Formats: sequence, C-alpha cells, structure tokens
Amino acid sequence: MEILYSELSQVLEPIANWEIIIVDDGSDDDSFPVLKKMVNEDSRIVAIRFFKNF
Repeated sequence: MEILYSELSQVLEPIANWEIIIVDDGSDDDSFPVLKKMVNEDSRIVAIRFFKNF
C-alpha cells in the first residue's frame, strides 16, 4: 500500500484538493493497521473497514 500511496500522491500533487479513499473489505492480511498509520500521517487519506466482503 505504501507504494500505491507514493505513486498516487505523485500523480495527484498538481491538484490542489484531493482525497484517497481505501476500503479494507474484510481482508485477513492485517492491512488495516497499515491504513490507519497512513491516515494518521496524511489527512487526505480516508480508510474504511468492512469486516466481511460484500
């Protein structure tokens, strides 16, 4: 996810106001703590967590 964030933020840099919304759809790979860290470091990131995949 860090690589995706890095790439997206570079592409979006020229845009004044942007937001990245990332959804954890019930994954079991412990990715949500990584998302929470990213949210704490950059307010333009929103993390949503579902406990099951719809």
